Amino acid sequence: MWSGRRLCPGLEPIFLTGDTRFPSPWQEAARTARQSPSLKVLQKPPVLICADGGLTGEYFENVWFFYTPVRTVVDPMINFTWGQGLITPSASDFVSIRWTGRVLPEFTETYTFFVSSDDGARLWVDRALLFDHWDTSFDVSLMFSHIWSCNNTFGTIALVANTFYSIKLEYKENTNDAFVSLRWQSRSVPLALVPPSRLYFETGTPGSPFLISIAPCLSFFPL
Repeated sequence: MWSGRRLCPGLEPIFLTGDTRFPSPWQEAARTARQSPSLKVLQKPPVLICADGGLTGEYFENVWFFYTPVRTVVDPMINFTWGQGLITPSASDFVSIRWTGRVLPEFTETYTFFVSSDDGARLWVDRALLFDHWDTSFDVSLMFSHIWSCNNTFGTIALVANTFYSIKLEYKENTNDAFVSLRWQSRSVPLALVPPSRLYFETGTPGSPFLISIAPCLSFFPL
């Protein structure tokens, strides 16, 4: 069951209290303790785990991440060339996407992350903003170049081998052609797309490896 999956670092045990698929163990224990004050409750609550294979992409039909995403999917790699075609089920312009998850470096080195995009993009790794090219500037000297309306940017950060780091990439498309890609490079890693084997998305499981004990004194938790 746990093959290819790991507990999300810094989050365990995270109880998915806001997810109706996984009822809150605290609320369930509080209810039981109120009904039977002398009973000690044992729980195996759901937790967040990390599964390899990509990042969670949330697709919005506006450039401000407003409202509920029209599409949520795990994208194995960030390497898209839509041109002027559809990005969401019904929109090719004025779209934004937020990819989140974990990145797992193989070596203890300084990594450079590269993003090429049309239009804006900004990237965080380990909650540090590596770059913010959200509003693309127009350079008249490049107006006849294929990159005039695109971001080709990078940022560096020191990472430790086999350590999970949070990663968030935000992207927006205004009009016309659209593309975005995420690459990295270090002393031991040649410039390449960040592969699915190094990207992890968060998911929940009701089959937690934890067994917790909740005493009746916790019955003051709201139901």
